[in-house]
Amino acid sequence: MRIGGCQIPVTRDIKKNTEEIKKAIDWAAENKVEMLLTPEGSVSGYLWLPTGPMDTGLVVLAKELKSISSYAKEKNVDLALGTGISERDIETKQLEWFNQLRFYVQGEVIHKHNKMYITQDEPYRPGKELKTFMYKGVKCAGLVCNDLWVCGFQRPGDAGILAKQLADEKVQLIFVAANAPRIDHDQDYYYRWNEIHIESYARQGNYTIVCADNCYAQNGEEYRNKTGVPSGIFHGGPEGKGWVVKTLDRDTQYFYYDLNFEETP
Repeated sequence: MRIGGCQIPVTRDIKKNTEEIKKAIDWAAENKVEMLLTPEGSVSGYLWLPTGPMDTGLVVLAKELKSISSYAKEKNVDLALGTGISERDIETKQLEWFNQLRFYVQGEVIHKHNKMYITQDEPYRPGKELKTFMYKGVKCAGLVCNDLWVCGFQRPGDAGILAKQLADEKVQLIFVAANAPRIDHDQDYYYRWNEIHIESYARQGNYTIVCADNCYAQNGEEYRNKTGVPSGIFHGGPEGKGWVVKTLDRDTQYFYYDLNFEETP
Protein backbone atom coordinates (compact mmCIF):
# COMPACT_ATOMS: atom_id res chain seq x y z
CA MET A 1 0.00 0.00 0.00
CA ARG A 2 1.48 3.36 -1.04
CA ILE A 3 0.79 5.95 1.68
CA GLY A 4 1.83 9.60 1.33
CA GLY A 5 1.61 12.99 2.93
CA CYS A 6 2.22 16.65 2.25
CA GLN A 7 3.92 19.26 4.43
CA ILE A 8 2.31 22.36 2.93
CA PRO A 9 1.45 25.97 3.83
CA VAL A 10 -1.75 26.30 5.88
CA THR A 11 -2.98 29.90 5.71
CA ARG A 12 -6.13 31.78 6.74
CA ASP A 13 -7.18 31.90 3.06
CA ILE A 14 -9.37 28.87 2.29
CA LYS A 15 -9.01 29.18 -1.49
CA LYS A 16 -5.21 29.38 -1.28
CA ASN A 17 -5.24 26.32 0.95
CA THR A 18 -7.32 24.49 -1.66
CA GLU A 19 -4.77 25.35 -4.34
CA GLU A 20 -1.96 23.86 -2.22
CA ILE A 21 -3.94 20.71 -1.52
CA LYS A 22 -4.75 20.23 -5.20
CA LYS A 23 -1.04 20.58 -6.05
CA ALA A 24 -0.36 17.84 -3.53
CA ILE A 25 -3.11 15.68 -5.05
CA ASP A 26 -1.51 16.15 -8.49
CA TRP A 27 1.81 14.99 -7.06
CA ALA A 28 0.12 12.03 -5.36
CA ALA A 29 -1.62 11.01 -8.58
CA GLU A 30 1.64 11.21 -10.54
CA ASN A 31 3.32 9.00 -7.93
CA LYS A 32 0.42 6.54 -7.57
CA VAL A 33 -0.15 7.36 -3.89
CA GLU A 34 -3.26 5.60 -2.61
CA MET A 35 -3.98 7.67 0.53
CA LEU A 36 -2.63 11.22 1.02
CA LEU A 37 -2.47 12.90 4.45
CA THR A 38 -2.66 16.70 4.83
CA PRO A 39 -1.85 18.87 7.89
CA GLU A 40 -4.28 19.88 10.63
CA GLY A 41 -6.70 22.57 9.45
CA SER A 42 -5.27 22.37 5.95
CA VAL A 43 -8.48 23.58 4.27
CA SER A 44 -10.05 25.91 6.84
CA GLY A 45 -6.86 27.26 8.36
CA TYR A 46 -5.96 26.83 12.02
CA LEU A 47 -7.72 28.60 14.93
CA TRP A 48 -10.34 30.30 12.75
CA LEU A 49 -13.69 30.48 14.55
CA PRO A 50 -16.81 31.23 12.44
CA THR A 51 -18.98 34.01 13.80
CA GLY A 52 -22.10 31.87 13.46
CA PRO A 53 -23.99 29.56 11.08
CA MET A 54 -24.34 32.39 8.54
CA ASP A 55 -20.60 33.13 8.43
CA THR A 56 -19.69 33.52 4.74
CA GLY A 57 -16.48 31.60 5.41
CA LEU A 58 -18.53 28.48 6.02
CA VAL A 59 -20.06 28.78 2.55
CA VAL A 60 -16.59 29.05 1.02
CA LEU A 61 -15.35 26.15 3.14
CA ALA A 62 -18.21 23.85 2.08
CA LYS A 63 -17.62 24.72 -1.57
CA GLU A 64 -13.88 24.07 -1.36
CA LEU A 65 -14.31 20.79 0.51
CA LYS A 66 -16.57 19.58 -2.28
CA SER A 67 -14.10 20.79 -4.88
CA ILE A 68 -11.19 19.01 -3.18
CA SER A 69 -13.04 15.72 -2.75
CA SER A 70 -14.21 15.77 -6.37
CA TYR A 71 -10.71 16.59 -7.60
CA ALA A 72 -9.20 13.77 -5.54
CA LYS A 73 -11.76 11.32 -6.90
CA GLU A 74 -10.97 12.41 -10.45
CA LYS A 75 -7.27 11.86 -9.78
CA ASN A 76 -7.91 8.51 -8.05
CA VAL A 77 -6.33 9.67 -4.77
CA ASP A 78 -7.92 8.96 -1.39
CA LEU A 79 -7.51 11.60 1.31
CA ALA A 80 -6.92 11.99 5.03
CA LEU A 81 -7.91 15.67 5.06
CA GLY A 82 -7.47 18.00 8.03
CA THR A 83 -9.94 20.87 8.41
CA GLY A 84 -12.12 22.80 10.80
CA ILE A 85 -15.77 22.02 10.15
CA SER A 86 -19.23 22.90 11.44
CA GLU A 87 -21.26 19.78 12.29
CA ARG A 88 -23.88 18.69 14.79
CA ASP A 89 -22.55 17.41 18.10
CA ILE A 90 -23.72 13.84 18.80
CA GLU A 91 -24.70 14.81 22.36
CA THR A 92 -26.01 18.39 22.18
CA LYS A 93 -27.46 18.04 18.65
CA GLN A 94 -26.28 21.62 18.12
CA LEU A 95 -23.97 22.85 15.38
CA GLU A 96 -20.45 22.94 16.79
CA TRP A 97 -17.03 23.84 15.37
CA PHE A 98 -14.72 20.80 15.28
CA ASN A 99 -11.08 20.26 14.37
CA GLN A 100 -11.50 17.23 12.15
CA LEU A 101 -9.57 14.66 10.15
CA ARG A 102 -11.81 13.45 7.32
CA PHE A 103 -11.08 10.29 5.34
CA TYR A 104 -12.28 10.26 1.72
CA VAL A 105 -12.30 7.14 -0.45
CA GLN A 106 -13.28 7.73 -4.07
CA GLY A 107 -14.56 11.16 -3.06
CA GLU A 108 -16.85 9.93 -0.27
CA VAL A 109 -16.30 10.36 3.48
CA ILE A 110 -15.82 6.96 5.13
CA HIS A 111 -14.53 8.08 8.54
CA LYS A 112 -14.17 11.23 10.68
CA HIS A 113 -12.11 11.96 13.77
CA ASN A 114 -12.73 15.10 15.83
CA LYS A 115 -9.69 16.29 17.78
CA MET A 116 -10.18 15.26 21.39
CA TYR A 117 -7.34 16.95 23.28
CA ILE A 118 -8.00 20.65 22.77
CA THR A 119 -5.53 23.20 24.13
CA GLN A 120 -6.72 26.27 26.01
CA ASP A 121 -6.31 28.65 23.05
CA GLU A 122 -8.24 26.50 20.53
CA PRO A 123 -11.85 27.46 19.66
CA TYR A 124 -12.98 23.92 18.81
CA ARG A 125 -15.50 21.60 20.44
CA PRO A 126 -13.56 18.51 21.63
CA GLY A 127 -14.42 15.16 20.11
CA LYS A 128 -15.93 12.54 22.39
CA GLU A 129 -14.77 9.21 21.01
CA LEU A 130 -11.99 7.48 19.16
CA LYS A 131 -12.98 4.96 16.51
CA THR A 132 -11.07 2.84 14.02
CA PHE A 133 -11.85 1.98 10.40
CA MET A 134 -10.69 -0.44 7.73
CA TYR A 135 -8.88 0.76 4.61
CA LYS A 136 -7.95 -1.86 2.02
CA GLY A 137 -7.89 -4.56 4.67
CA VAL A 138 -5.76 -2.55 7.12
CA LYS A 139 -7.04 -1.39 10.51
CA CYS A 140 -6.54 2.38 10.70
CA ALA A 141 -7.24 5.40 12.89
CA GLY A 142 -6.87 9.16 12.66
CA LEU A 143 -5.56 11.59 15.29
CA VAL A 144 -5.10 15.34 15.24
CA CYS A 145 -1.84 16.80 16.58
CA ASN A 146 -2.13 17.05 20.38
CA ASP A 147 -4.15 13.82 20.48
CA LEU A 148 -0.81 11.99 20.23
CA TRP A 149 1.73 14.13 22.13
CA VAL A 150 -0.43 15.99 24.65
CA CYS A 151 1.61 17.83 27.29
CA GLY A 152 1.07 16.68 30.87
CA PHE A 153 1.14 20.27 32.10
CA GLN A 154 -1.86 21.10 29.92
CA ARG A 155 -3.81 17.88 30.47
CA PRO A 156 -2.44 15.96 33.47
CA GLY A 157 -3.00 12.23 33.16
CA ASP A 158 -4.03 12.25 29.49
CA ALA A 159 -0.63 11.47 27.95
CA GLY A 160 -0.66 8.18 26.08
CA ILE A 161 -4.33 7.32 26.67
CA LEU A 162 -5.35 7.40 23.00
CA ALA A 163 -2.07 5.84 21.89
CA LYS A 164 -2.62 2.91 24.28
CA GLN A 165 -6.26 2.53 23.27
CA LEU A 166 -5.22 2.13 19.65
CA ALA A 167 -2.56 -0.40 20.64
CA ASP A 168 -5.14 -2.39 22.61
CA GLU A 169 -7.39 -2.38 19.54
CA LYS A 170 -4.48 -3.63 17.43
CA VAL A 171 -4.52 -0.74 14.99
CA GLN A 172 -1.92 -1.11 12.25
CA LEU A 173 -1.77 2.41 10.76
CA ILE A 174 -2.36 5.82 12.35
CA PHE A 175 -2.67 9.09 10.41
CA VAL A 176 -1.72 12.21 12.41
CA ALA A 177 -2.63 15.62 10.96
CA ALA A 178 -0.46 18.24 12.69
CA ASN A 179 -0.16 21.99 13.03
CA ALA A 180 2.45 21.91 15.75
CA PRO A 181 3.74 24.98 17.62
CA ARG A 182 7.28 26.20 17.26
CA ILE A 183 9.45 28.62 19.25
CA ASP A 184 11.72 30.96 17.31
CA HIS A 185 14.45 31.00 19.95
CA ASP A 186 14.38 27.21 20.49
CA GLN A 187 13.28 25.57 17.26
CA ASP A 188 14.19 22.07 18.44
CA TYR A 189 11.98 22.11 21.55
CA TYR A 190 8.59 21.05 20.17
CA TYR A 191 10.20 19.13 17.32
CA ARG A 192 12.09 16.86 19.74
CA TRP A 193 9.06 16.48 22.04
CA ASN A 194 6.69 15.48 19.24
CA GLU A 195 9.19 13.29 17.44
CA ILE A 196 9.95 11.18 20.51
CA HIS A 197 6.23 10.66 21.11
CA ILE A 198 5.79 9.36 17.57
CA GLU A 199 8.76 7.05 17.97
CA SER A 200 7.97 5.73 21.45
CA TYR A 201 4.23 5.16 20.89
CA ALA A 202 4.75 3.53 17.49
CA ARG A 203 7.34 1.15 18.92
CA GLN A 204 5.39 0.27 22.05
CA GLY A 205 2.00 0.26 20.31
CA ASN A 206 3.17 -1.97 17.46
CA TYR A 207 1.79 0.31 14.73
CA THR A 208 2.97 2.63 11.97
CA ILE A 209 2.42 6.39 12.19
CA VAL A 210 2.09 8.80 9.26
CA CYS A 211 2.42 12.49 10.17
CA ALA A 212 2.11 15.72 8.15
CA ASP A 213 2.73 19.22 9.54
CA ASN A 214 2.01 22.76 8.37
CA CYS A 215 5.16 24.45 7.02
CA TYR A 216 3.87 27.96 7.83
CA ALA A 217 3.33 29.54 11.24
CA GLN A 218 0.21 28.49 13.15
CA ASN A 219 -1.34 31.91 12.45
CA GLY A 220 -1.07 31.27 8.71
CA GLU A 221 1.85 33.62 8.07
CA GLU A 222 4.85 32.65 5.96
CA TYR A 223 7.50 30.80 7.95
CA ARG A 224 10.80 29.46 6.62
CA ASN A 225 12.25 27.85 9.75
CA LYS A 226 11.90 24.45 11.41
CA THR A 227 8.49 22.81 11.62
CA GLY A 228 7.03 21.66 14.94
CA VAL A 229 7.12 17.92 14.17
CA PRO A 230 8.69 15.67 11.54
CA SER A 231 6.56 14.92 8.49
CA GLY A 232 6.99 11.35 7.33
CA ILE A 233 6.30 7.73 8.19
CA PHE A 234 7.59 5.87 11.26
CA HIS A 235 7.41 2.07 11.11
CA GLY A 236 6.86 0.88 14.68
CA GLY A 237 6.88 -2.27 16.72
CA PRO A 238 9.80 -3.63 18.77
CA GLU A 239 11.59 -4.64 15.58
CA GLY A 240 10.27 -1.82 13.40
CA LYS A 241 12.27 -0.07 10.72
CA GLY A 242 11.93 3.38 12.34
CA TRP A 243 11.66 6.42 10.07
CA VAL A 244 11.24 4.85 6.65
CA VAL A 245 10.78 8.33 5.19
CA LYS A 246 11.18 11.77 6.78
CA THR A 247 11.04 15.12 4.96
CA LEU A 248 13.21 18.18 5.29
CA ASP A 249 12.04 20.05 8.40
CA ARG A 250 10.90 23.20 6.55
CA ASP A 251 9.12 24.44 3.41
CA THR A 252 6.74 22.45 1.20
CA GLN A 253 7.58 18.75 1.08
CA TYR A 254 5.85 15.65 -0.25
CA PHE A 255 6.57 12.07 0.77
CA TYR A 256 5.40 8.50 0.26
CA TYR A 257 6.38 4.97 1.17
CA ASP A 258 5.17 1.51 0.17
CA LEU A 259 3.97 -0.27 3.30
CA ASN A 260 3.65 -4.05 3.22
CA PHE A 261 1.29 -4.98 6.04
CA GLU A 262 2.38 -8.59 5.93
CA GLU A 263 5.71 -7.28 7.26
CA THR A 264 4.46 -4.39 9.41
CA PRO A 265 3.73 -4.92 13.13
